Amino acid sequence: MLEDVSVEGSAARAADRGGDQLGFPADIKKPLLGSVAVMKGIIAEFGAALIDIRKKYNMDKLNANESIAAVAALSKEYGGIIMGRDDRYTPSDFYSPENLGRIITKRIAAIEGVDDAGELMFLTFATSLMVIATKHESEEITDDQAELLVKSVSQEMFELILWGHTL
Repeated sequence: MLEDVSVEGSAARAADRGGDQLGFPADIKKPLLGSVAVMKGIIAEFGAALIDIRKKYNMDKLNANESIAAVAALSKEYGGIIMGRDDRYTPSDFYSPENLGRIITKRIAAIEGVDDAGELMFLTFATSLMVIATKHESEEITDDQAELLVKSVSQEMFELILWGHTL
């Protein structure tokens, strides 16, 4: 029979164990890049902003060139976040051009004129989502198919940003 085992410290302390060994500052006050919730939030925010651009385009509030510029600016902004260049987040060594950036450029095909790996990643994600949106709008795919494709592409994006996997 197993004996009851007590563990020293509180649940909060247990959740924090090892953070100092990973190189994270002890007094983290900003969202931590690498946190599952933060990464899911970043991807969801990007997707929502992209949908807003698409809506404005479909409502003739943006022309094609303005839409392209808005998607490029959005990709650059979010690419900067995951490369650890946004002061609103606490980065780790993984979220840098040297580490995550190298993984991205090995897994995602280059785009002419795009030199930043983070921007490349979000621009590729945006292109995939726009292709899905276009097919859905033209009724080439159903609502269920579009939802499944968006979830799949988003999951691949999430896994690549969080762990450097997929693609």
